[in-house]
Amino acid sequence: MLSLESTTWPGTTDEELAPRLEAIGFTPGQNCALVFSPEREDPGNPDYGTHDIPKVIGGMTPSCLELGQALYQHAIHTLVPVSSTRTAEMTKLLENIHRAVNIGLVNEMKIVADKMGIDIHEVIRAAATKPST
Repeated sequence: MLSLESTTWPGTTDEELAPRLEAIGFTPGQNCALVFSPEREDPGNPDYGTHDIPKVIGGMTPSCLELGQALYQHAIHTLVPVSSTRTAEMTKLLENIHRAVNIGLVNEMKIVADKMGIDIHEVIRAAATKPST
């Protein structure tokens, strides 16, 4: 069982890892399992530990996904199976891009707010009261 958790481009698991495994006699879905399951830690958040953060997981084959879920279910409360390793890899990229865009946006808004004499932290707290859908 091999699980890649590093942030990488969609295709890494099947384009890079699978051929390397096959070169040494392991075929994902036949005599080994290969999954991608991105790390999703939330450092400094006292409300969510590793076991509380849903775990996205995509397998090279349906049997790889099944074995990956069997492994992670002992440590993680909620598993989020997806259709492929590429989908799981793209999920991690989307999460990182979303976070980076939000940080950049707030940094730019802070510059404007400071120039207007507005407390950006008050604005963020007020905006956070809108229910998400």
